[in-house]
Amino acid sequence: MRLTFTLIFSYLFLTSYAGNKPVYEKLCEVNKCWAEQQDISKLVYPEYANYGDRGWIKIHLQLVEQTLRNRNTDELTATQRANRLAALDHLNQYWHSGAFPVNDIFAHRQPIFIDKYDNFCAVGYLVKATGYEYVSRKIAANTNYAYVREMDYPELTQWAKEYGFTVDELAWIQPSYGPPPATATAIGKGTDGEVNTLYVDKTGQRIYVGGSFKNVDSTIVANNIAYVTENNDVYTWHAMGKGINGSVNAIAEYAGRLFVAGSFSMAGDSSVSNITYWDGNNWRTAGCLYGEVKDLKVYKGELYACGSFDVCAALADINFAKWDSVYNIWTQLPGLSGMVNTMEVINNELVLGGDFNFMSNSTNIIKYEPTNGYTTYSNTIDNEVMDIVEYKGHILAACKKIVSDSNLLQKLSGNTWVDMPNLKYTIANRNSYNTFLVHQDTLLMGGDFYSYSIIGNVIKNSFDLSYYVTQTISGSGIPFRVDSTINTMVVFKGDVIAGGIFTRESTYNTKLNGIAKAIEQKFVSVPVLKEELTSVKIYPNPVTNGEFTIENDINATRLVLTNVSGKVIRAISLEQVKQQQVSLQGVAQGVYFAEISSADGKRSVQRIVVE
Repeated sequence: MRLTFTLIFSYLFLTSYAGNKPVYEKLCEVNKCWAEQQDISKLVYPEYANYGDRGWIKIHLQLVEQTLRNRNTDELTATQRANRLAALDHLNQYWHSGAFPVNDIFAHRQPIFIDKYDNFCAVGYLVKATGYEYVSRKIAANTNYAYVREMDYPELTQWAKEYGFTVDELAWIQPSYGPPPATATAIGKGTDGEVNTLYVDKTGQRIYVGGSFKNVDSTIVANNIAYVTENNDVYTWHAMGKGINGSVNAIAEYAGRLFVAGSFSMAGDSSVSNITYWDGNNWRTAGCLYGEVKDLKVYKGELYACGSFDVCAALADINFAKWDSVYNIWTQLPGLSGMVNTMEVINNELVLGGDFNFMSNSTNIIKYEPTNGYTTYSNTIDNEVMDIVEYKGHILAACKKIVSDSNLLQKLSGNTWVDMPNLKYTIANRNSYNTFLVHQDTLLMGGDFYSYSIIGNVIKNSFDLSYYVTQTISGSGIPFRVDSTINTMVVFKGDVIAGGIFTRESTYNTKLNGIAKAIEQKFVSVPVLKEELTSVKIYPNPVTNGEFTIENDINATRLVLTNVSGKVIRAISLEQVKQQQVSLQGVAQGVYFAEISSADGKRSVQRIVVE
């Protein structure tokens, strides 16, 4: 008899979803518990489409809620049934909001109880919304990536009993979250070597690419310097004469000229000394710097160069110099010995970083101002400084490991450099933090570093620092996962572009060849308004005569009525008044959700019963 029933049930179930088998299979990806359910034969699945991971999670929770509302609960007490319905109301609000955890740390599907942005999973949210947030926090602190059936907490067991849920039902509610999609795409066919520097011209129409390579876009002979233009997301590479015969490290515009510096002796057909400028058609000499130039910066209307060099005439290591455009020579600014990697204008001073001494003492970071000269900080930085940035009032230094990898990210506190210890545990394998980029509201960092979870790749050579610096949510997710070092990043036509040694995107192994555009991940959470139930009132509820009154303080302009399956039953325009009577004549008896919204984005979602 049991076998006969099972065969009949299986037939009914299979015929119910046969036309939507891809949908069912996708839901099984979100939560394998779908395969265990024996009361979903009458579910109406949506048509299969590319909804994205968060869209599929919404569909999952919507259908789970619908099924759980329809299950027989005669074995529960009246209190348990009331609690269960209240929790399912919270579940409805939750999936409507879309405020789901963000999986920006695993390369595989993974449950996340509470993410770093304080988004709760569905089960965690239900526990929180019913007054037991401390239970959710406890679970997240100890077993944040566990499945419900792996959680052994008396408090959760008691909550499930009080709210009329079985462990199996909570396990079905709990989705897993997919990894981010591909994080980077190619810029044409890239370069056949390393990209050291990127520079976007003042018109914003060209991005100059310098490094150690011969060809760009596979077949164009460029010799270490080229530029790229873009039109309708098509990138076109351009050579610059015969190029340069050595490594290019820095590019800057000054006095209508494009200065290029590094370690080379020829630019086109011109004999030069590690620095040159491009006049639009030809390479020209630009004074003499004997050694390697690492950076160029325009500061207070003057062009500065740093690296490990002398100014030829001085015949002594200077490492820091200013361009004299009248005499076309470099003037020395002595005092530093060693390699100066980077310069950044911060608080009207030029901050220099690298691996160098000042007054015979190891310093690695120092301030310069033309009137006052050099000014030191209260302490030094032990590791080699690669880049410096100011972000939302915070000044940071990115470092390459010399002494230890435990303090590669330094933050200025007053006049003292201090370690950011929380990042040590987030990024486990650190060789060098090379470059910063402030983009919109986000601080990005690139370099040679990575972390792995037990299975999936978490971080690979780039990282969104925003939350760690400000402790507020402003980031846009990890912009790149690439197979090797990132040296530099810029914003070109609104997109983040990175250059370095890397050759492939790590998530899907896409060829990149030294330069790539970020496919920006915008993880936007839409929190349920904490006070929405007090700002809008609906009465009488239950609705007994087909009419009810909305009382609100949000200047509501629209009401959308949906059933428990999420189907829109009626959309009604509202007058912007404090009280308004609404008719639901013709709406069948049942449970519905009324979403009341205003023109400025305020909203309230409330459960109503039509009798």
